[in-house]
Amino acid sequence: MIQAVNICALVLGIVGVACFNLRARGMFSREDARIQKYKLFKIRDSLIHLVAEEKLREEDFVFEYFYRAIDFVIRHTDQLTLKSVVGALRQAQDRGLDPAAAQELERVQRELKQESAEVRAVVSDFYATMVQILMENSSVIRFIANHADIWRAVNEWGRVLGSVFSTERLAYAFYKAYKNAAQTTAHAT
Repeated sequence: MIQAVNICALVLGIVGVACFNLRARGMFSREDARIQKYKLFKIRDSLIHLVAEEKLREEDFVFEYFYRAIDFVIRHTDQLTLKSVVGALRQAQDRGLDPAAAQELERVQRELKQESAEVRAVVSDFYATMVQILMENSSVIRFIANHADIWRAVNEWGRVLGSVFSTERLAYAFYKAYKNAAQTTAHAT
Protein backbone atom coordinates (compact mmCIF):
# COMPACT_ATOMS: atom_id res chain seq x y z
CA MET A 1 0.00 0.00 0.00
CA ILE A 2 2.79 2.42 0.92
CA GLN A 3 4.66 1.54 -2.28
CA ALA A 4 1.57 2.37 -4.36
CA VAL A 5 1.23 5.74 -2.60
CA ASN A 6 4.93 6.46 -3.16
CA ILE A 7 4.67 5.52 -6.82
CA CYS A 8 1.58 7.73 -7.25
CA ALA A 9 3.36 10.61 -5.49
CA LEU A 10 6.39 10.14 -7.72
CA VAL A 11 4.28 10.05 -10.88
CA LEU A 12 2.31 13.14 -9.77
CA GLY A 13 5.58 14.89 -8.96
CA ILE A 14 7.00 14.08 -12.39
CA VAL A 15 3.79 15.22 -14.11
CA GLY A 16 3.79 18.40 -12.02
CA VAL A 17 7.40 19.21 -12.91
CA ALA A 18 6.72 18.45 -16.59
CA CYS A 19 3.66 20.74 -16.59
CA PHE A 20 5.62 23.49 -14.86
CA ASN A 21 8.45 23.17 -17.39
CA LEU A 22 6.07 23.29 -20.34
CA ARG A 23 4.33 26.40 -18.97
CA ALA A 24 7.65 28.07 -18.21
CA ARG A 25 8.99 27.18 -21.65
CA GLY A 26 5.89 28.65 -23.29
CA MET A 27 6.18 31.81 -21.24
CA PHE A 28 9.88 32.20 -22.07
CA SER A 29 9.20 31.50 -25.75
CA ARG A 30 6.58 34.26 -25.87
CA GLU A 31 8.96 36.67 -24.16
CA ASP A 32 11.84 35.69 -26.47
CA ALA A 33 9.57 36.27 -29.46
CA ARG A 34 8.64 39.70 -28.10
CA ILE A 35 12.32 40.57 -27.62
CA GLN A 36 13.08 39.45 -31.18
CA LYS A 37 10.28 41.62 -32.52
CA TYR A 38 11.56 44.61 -30.53
CA LYS A 39 14.93 44.14 -32.23
CA LEU A 40 13.18 44.66 -35.56
CA PHE A 41 11.44 47.76 -34.17
CA LYS A 42 14.85 49.07 -33.06
CA ILE A 43 16.33 48.63 -36.53
CA ARG A 44 13.33 50.34 -38.13
CA ASP A 45 13.67 53.18 -35.61
CA SER A 46 17.39 53.41 -36.39
CA LEU A 47 16.55 53.96 -40.05
CA ILE A 48 14.13 56.73 -39.09
CA HIS A 49 16.78 58.22 -36.79
CA LEU A 50 19.26 58.31 -39.68
CA VAL A 51 16.70 60.20 -41.75
CA ALA A 52 16.05 62.63 -38.87
CA GLU A 53 19.80 63.25 -38.58
CA GLU A 54 19.95 63.74 -42.38
CA LYS A 55 22.43 60.88 -42.77
CA LEU A 56 19.94 59.13 -45.04
CA ARG A 57 17.22 60.55 -47.24
CA GLU A 58 13.69 59.25 -47.05
CA GLU A 59 13.70 58.89 -50.85
CA ASP A 60 16.85 56.76 -50.87
CA PHE A 61 16.45 53.18 -52.00
CA VAL A 62 18.05 51.85 -48.81
CA PHE A 63 15.59 53.63 -46.54
CA GLU A 64 12.50 52.87 -48.60
CA TYR A 65 13.37 49.24 -49.22
CA PHE A 66 14.49 48.28 -45.73
CA TYR A 67 11.79 50.27 -43.98
CA ARG A 68 9.12 48.50 -46.04
CA ALA A 69 10.78 45.08 -45.61
CA ILE A 70 11.14 45.43 -41.84
CA ASP A 71 7.65 46.84 -41.47
CA PHE A 72 6.27 43.96 -43.53
CA VAL A 73 7.90 41.33 -41.29
CA ILE A 74 6.70 43.14 -38.15
CA ARG A 75 3.13 43.45 -39.40
CA HIS A 76 2.89 39.88 -40.67
CA THR A 77 4.11 38.17 -37.51
CA ASP A 78 1.91 38.50 -34.43
CA GLN A 79 4.33 36.31 -32.55
CA LEU A 80 7.69 35.36 -33.97
CA THR A 81 7.74 31.62 -34.45
CA LEU A 82 9.56 29.69 -37.12
CA LYS A 83 6.33 29.19 -39.02
CA SER A 84 5.29 32.87 -38.82
CA VAL A 85 8.75 34.14 -39.79
CA VAL A 86 9.06 31.74 -42.73
CA GLY A 87 5.51 32.63 -43.81
CA ALA A 88 6.26 36.35 -43.63
CA LEU A 89 9.54 35.91 -45.53
CA ARG A 90 7.78 33.88 -48.23
CA GLN A 91 5.17 36.61 -48.62
CA ALA A 92 7.89 39.26 -48.64
CA GLN A 93 9.74 37.29 -51.30
CA ASP A 94 6.58 37.10 -53.42
CA ARG A 95 6.17 40.88 -53.14
CA GLY A 96 9.80 41.67 -53.89
CA LEU A 97 10.55 42.71 -50.30
CA ASP A 98 13.15 40.08 -49.40
CA PRO A 99 16.47 41.90 -48.95
CA ALA A 100 18.34 38.59 -48.98
CA ALA A 101 17.10 37.53 -52.42
CA ALA A 102 20.04 37.35 -54.84
CA GLN A 103 18.84 40.04 -57.26
CA GLU A 104 17.87 42.37 -54.42
CA LEU A 105 21.15 41.80 -52.58
CA GLU A 106 23.10 42.92 -55.63
CA ARG A 107 21.16 46.18 -55.74
CA VAL A 108 21.51 46.64 -51.98
CA GLN A 109 25.29 46.20 -52.31
CA ARG A 110 25.47 48.81 -55.08
CA GLU A 111 23.39 51.28 -53.10
CA LEU A 112 25.26 50.68 -49.83
CA LYS A 113 28.56 51.64 -51.45
CA GLN A 114 27.18 55.18 -51.65
CA GLU A 115 25.98 55.28 -48.04
CA SER A 116 27.75 56.16 -44.81
CA ALA A 117 29.17 53.57 -42.42
CA GLU A 118 26.25 54.24 -40.06
CA VAL A 119 23.70 53.32 -42.73
CA ARG A 120 25.66 50.21 -43.67
CA ALA A 121 25.82 49.22 -39.99
CA VAL A 122 22.02 49.43 -39.61
CA VAL A 123 21.50 47.31 -42.74
CA SER A 124 24.07 44.80 -41.54
CA ASP A 125 22.31 44.72 -38.15
CA PHE A 126 19.05 43.90 -39.92
CA TYR A 127 20.55 40.90 -41.70
CA ALA A 128 22.29 39.70 -38.54
CA THR A 129 19.02 40.04 -36.59
CA MET A 130 17.13 37.98 -39.16
CA VAL A 131 19.80 35.27 -38.95
CA GLN A 132 19.51 35.34 -35.18
CA ILE A 133 15.70 35.16 -35.29
CA LEU A 134 15.79 32.17 -37.62
CA MET A 135 18.36 30.41 -35.44
CA GLU A 136 16.61 31.15 -32.15
CA ASN A 137 13.31 29.82 -33.43
CA SER A 138 14.56 26.51 -34.75
CA SER A 139 16.71 23.90 -33.12
CA VAL A 140 17.01 22.36 -36.59
CA ILE A 141 18.53 25.58 -37.99
CA ARG A 142 20.92 25.79 -35.04
CA PHE A 143 21.98 22.20 -35.66
CA ILE A 144 22.35 22.78 -39.40
CA ALA A 145 24.35 25.96 -38.89
CA ASN A 146 26.78 24.08 -36.67
CA HIS A 147 26.84 20.88 -38.75
CA ALA A 148 26.43 21.87 -42.39
CA ASP A 149 28.08 18.70 -43.67
CA ILE A 150 25.53 16.54 -41.86
CA TRP A 151 22.75 18.70 -43.29
CA ARG A 152 23.90 18.01 -46.83
CA ALA A 153 23.56 14.27 -46.15
CA VAL A 154 20.16 14.80 -44.54
CA ASN A 155 19.11 16.93 -47.50
CA GLU A 156 19.82 14.01 -49.82
CA TRP A 157 17.61 11.83 -47.62
CA GLY A 158 15.06 14.65 -47.60
CA ARG A 159 14.34 14.03 -51.23
CA VAL A 160 13.41 10.51 -50.24
CA LEU A 161 11.41 11.55 -47.19
CA GLY A 162 9.41 14.20 -49.04
CA SER A 163 8.12 17.17 -47.12
CA VAL A 164 8.78 15.97 -43.57
CA PHE A 165 11.01 18.98 -42.85
CA SER A 166 9.57 21.39 -45.42
CA THR A 167 9.31 24.37 -43.05
CA GLU A 168 12.79 23.76 -41.69
CA ARG A 169 14.20 23.33 -45.20
CA LEU A 170 12.64 26.63 -46.27
CA ALA A 171 13.77 28.28 -43.04
CA TYR A 172 17.31 27.07 -43.73
CA ALA A 173 17.19 28.54 -47.22
CA PHE A 174 16.19 31.89 -45.70
CA TYR A 175 18.87 31.46 -43.03
CA LYS A 176 21.56 30.90 -45.68
CA ALA A 177 20.39 33.91 -47.69
CA TYR A 178 20.30 36.21 -44.67
CA LYS A 179 23.61 34.92 -43.33
CA ASN A 180 25.19 35.53 -46.73
CA ALA A 181 23.67 39.01 -46.81
CA ALA A 182 24.87 39.69 -43.25
CA GLN A 183 28.41 38.64 -44.13
CA THR A 184 28.37 40.59 -47.36
CA THR A 185 27.10 43.78 -45.77
CA ALA A 186 29.42 43.40 -42.78
CA HIS A 187 32.38 43.39 -45.15
CA ALA A 188 31.05 46.51 -46.84
CA THR A 189 31.16 48.48 -43.57
